[in-house]
Amino acid sequence: MDLHYLSVDSWGNTLAQDDLLAILIGCSPNTLPPLGSYYDFINRLWLMNPALDKLGRKDTFPCNKNTKPTSNPGKGQKLPTKHSGVTKTITDFIRSGKDFSFHYEKILQELFRIAAIVPSLEFGLIPSENLTVSGDGTCVYTHTSAFGHKICDCAEHGVSNCKCPRHFSNPDASIGWDSDLGSY
Repeated sequence: MDLHYLSVDSWGNTLAQDDLLAILIGCSPNTLPPLGSYYDFINRLWLMNPALDKLGRKDTFPCNKNTKPTSNPGKGQKLPTKHSGVTKTITDFIRSGKDFSFHYEKILQELFRIAAIVPSLEFGLIPSENLTVSGDGTCVYTHTSAFGHKICDCAEHGVSNCKCPRHFSNPDASIGWDSDLGSY
C-alpha cells in the first residue's frame, strides 16, 4: 500500500527485481514465495469467508449510488436522518453480547496494536494520560471506483454519459487514491 501497488502480480514482479524489498519482507531475492502464497496470506489476515465475497458481485445499482447529497441544509440545519433508530439497533445488538460477524480486519488491528500502539505507549511517544481514541469507522481503502463500472453497451452506441445501472466492486467505496494529489 505504501508503494501504491494495487496488484499482487505487480508487487511480485517488483520483488523479483528489487533485492532490498525482498530482504525487507524476510526473503532472499532468489527464494521468493510463489504468487499464490500472497493471496493465501491476504486471506489469513482478512477474516472474510471467500465464498461470501462472491455473493452480490453481479448486483447492479443506479449510476448515481455514491454521489454526495445535492442539497445542503441551511445554516445550523442537519441533513434528514436516512435510517432512524439505527443507533438504538446497534446498541441493543452490542448489549446483547453478540459479536459483529463482519469484523474482517480484526487480525490487522491486533497486529497494529502489538507492533505500533503498545510500543509507542511504552516509549512515551503516545501519552497515556487522558488518551482519547477515535476513528471514522473506515477499515481499509479498497481502491475501487466509487463511480462503478458500466455494464451496458451505451458507449458503443455513442452515449458516453448514460444513467444505466452499474456494477460496483465495492458499493461502499469512496473516492480512492489520487495520484496527482498524492492522497486519498
